[in-house]
Amino acid sequence: MDAIVIRVLVLWLFLHAATSYGAQTMMESDLPQSLIANPVGTLFLIVVIVLAVRLEMGRRSEIVFLANLGHSSRKIALVVVAECLVLEAGLRAAVG
Repeated sequence: MDAIVIRVLVLWLFLHAATSYGAQTMMESDLPQSLIANPVGTLFLIVVIVLAVRLEMGRRSEIVFLANLGHSSRKIALVVVAECLVLEAGLRAAVG
């Protein structure tokens, strides 16, 4: 499960930086405010991260390995969503 957490963190940082850079250049907003996305954008970002992690784990046969250990795909998706929500809440608390 540690590998999942690290993958989600890297994907979240990369995708969030890309979207905030795009928002900053398109709308010419200040940097701290451009880090906070609207709720639809946040939901879309979480869905993309869940799909990317699921595809990568399927490609490396980690889904089968974790299923043999008793972890379902639903539990893995819940871990990914929970980490994304914690990261979003931490960012919103830090920016204000």
